[in-house]
Amino acid sequence: VGLRVGPLASLDAVLALNKHGIGVLHAAACQGHLNVCKFLVEELGGDVNIAGKEDITPFMAAAESGDVPTVEYFLDHSGDVTKADVRGCTVLHHAAGTGCCKVTEFLLSKGIPVDIDCGLGTPLFHAANNGKDKTLKILLDHKADAF
Repeated sequence: VGLRVGPLASLDAVLALNKHGIGVLHAAACQGHLNVCKFLVEELGGDVNIAGKEDITPFMAAAESGDVPTVEYFLDHSGDVTKADVRGCTVLHHAAGTGCCKVTEFLLSKGIPVDIDCGLGTPLFHAANNGKDKTLKILLDHKADAF
């Protein structure tokens, strides 16, 4: 990956969550910094499914970034598509609810159920609730149901 950790670096400190419930993998993922994510996962053993504040995972943060390569990397490294945050939102909810069309299309192309619902509505409901008309159309084109 190209990055290296010095001998005095504490892996626990690098991989821990800060007082706001955010880890460095979450931070890199939400910006779509794929090389940093690769380093944290491959070299330091970072967990793409670690629950941070409100149970949001780095995988969910990547979905909100709109960066398909980072989302694909996390999916290939055991990203859990059924894990939900405290609001019942999965990775597809996060992509659709923030209007990330390319990520939404990518996840659906990988067979993620369009109507996945962990208790508080489907991705279509979240896209509509957040005014994300383009992701709403993508979900409807995939025969999504609101409830």
